[in-house]
Amino acid sequence: MKKVNSIFIAAFVAASAMFVSCDPTEEPDEPSVPPTITVNLNGTDQSTITVKADETVTMKIDWKAEAGLKEVKLAVVDGNSVSPYPKTSGFSPSNNHESLTGHIVSTPNGFDGGTVKFIAEVKDQNDAPKNQEIVITFTKVEPPFEFGPVVDLGGQDGSTGSFYSISQGRLNITNATSQSSSVDFAYFYGATNQATIAAPADADAQTITYGSTRMSSWSTKNSTKFFKVANANGSKPEEWWDANIDKATTDTKANMLTVGTVVIFQTTGGTKGAFVVEKVTGTQAGSIEIKFIKKK
Repeated sequence: MKKVNSIFIAAFVAASAMFVSCDPTEEPDEPSVPPTITVNLNGTDQSTITVKADETVTMKIDWKAEAGLKEVKLAVVDGNSVSPYPKTSGFSPSNNHESLTGHIVSTPNGFDGGTVKFIAEVKDQNDAPKNQEIVITFTKVEPPFEFGPVVDLGGQDGSTGSFYSISQGRLNITNATSQSSSVDFAYFYGATNQATIAAPADADAQTITYGSTRMSSWSTKNSTKFFKVANANGSKPEEWWDANIDKATTDTKANMLTVGTVVIFQTTGGTKGAFVVEKVTGTQAGSIEIKFIKKK
């Protein structure tokens, strides 16, 4: 009987142990939540976008880690730079969110478009990683402006033609005199005006002698108007065109021209356009090189 009691007690203890180990009220350990990366392009949560080459993309990235951030990075695969990332220090378990807001991405190849790629990375305090590729594609568009022709006009004492006609191109003094009605402007270099492009009707231009001829003797003297655009040197036409194209209404010359000067003009016939000074060489016997700009 003693032996039976011992077996019974041992079985009871074993059963009790099994019952305790299977306690249904005991909560199992929850798995850790991996870090996340959310990419927003132009106001929409997405990691890829296609836009036209004349547009820009606003990129926002949110890195999150429930276990706390340890490291975030944004690597540029091709195209635009980004700052101040990567960020690999200064985080603690209490830092579980990092955001890059409003980084502007633009086409790497002007109107020809192209692709810009980024790799966003995050690692939490448990060294759990997450990577996200971001792809921005810019499709080619036709540029809104045409550039050219590039024209070299000579000074009054030079051998290169000093006169220009929108319809006929560069003219020398002989052809300009016989076709004065088609001449829109002339180049001269003056002691006061320096490098100057002027209408044949301009008072100062009429005092300049080309060979043995002055424009004051012409039968027709067109009154082209000019306007120099301020602070346009090196800028794109789309930055200044619309605000200035109608301002060539008064001045019959654009003087003190230097490399980079942008000039709006309007001919007597109503043709509007612009040119940029590419080169100024010498004085009266020198020349000026201008490049025409036209909006399509």
